[in-house]
Amino acid sequence: PQDVISTAEFKKMHRTAEKLFEESRDGDSLYFYKDYPEKNIRLIGMDCMDVPEIVNADGTLKYGKQGPFGFRQEQFDWLVSDALNVDENMHVVITTHAPLNSEASTYDDGWVEEHFNFEQMVSLLQAFQSGEKITLIGTVEDFEINVTADFSTQGARTLVGVFCGHSHRETIDDKGTFKVVRCLSSRYSDPATVDTLLEDAWTVIAVDTANRHVDLIGFGRATNRSIDY
Repeated sequence: PQDVISTAEFKKMHRTAEKLFEESRDGDSLYFYKDYPEKNIRLIGMDCMDVPEIVNADGTLKYGKQGPFGFRQEQFDWLVSDALNVDENMHVVITTHAPLNSEASTYDDGWVEEHFNFEQMVSLLQAFQSGEKITLIGTVEDFEINVTADFSTQGARTLVGVFCGHSHRETIDDKGTFKVVRCLSSRYSDPATVDTLLEDAWTVIAVDTANRHVDLIGFGRATNRSIDY
């Protein structure tokens, strides 16, 4: 544990308790939301690396800091009670680090990156969209959840999409009622691109709420794309 940055240290570095951008958090959590009422936008930042810091008998961490990924009960409760309670005119944009694919990812070196409660998170967001009641159960050890969300009184709401990175590639994954957009990162290993525009990659997400359209404006290696919602 002493060889990695702890969650408490990470919060201190990012000064989450100070809420520098007047955002709303669950205490000093690494997940947040911020409203832009003049644009009818609520931006929610979810923490998909919501992993317990459990120490094994030999002194090592049970879970690493770059996988597995997961969402736990406290964050689900906050989403249900706070972040996903929005006026009907608001369009919700969600960001997180990793895409919401529920299956584990296996890499060439044999490392398996597990994703806990990702499927349940997709179901929660779909219930938010449709204005329905849903109960979500997760039984994986250390990631147990029991969540009941009733959006029937609030009614159907608008989710623009979920925007993420992690995979170092550009894709648009269709979850049926919303899309998960993966964006390129600045990290790149091709020496030929050093000191050129292609060394970098970033994307501007431009939301047109009137036409329910998103332009993804790419810079460097990133390309121009678009989605409707």
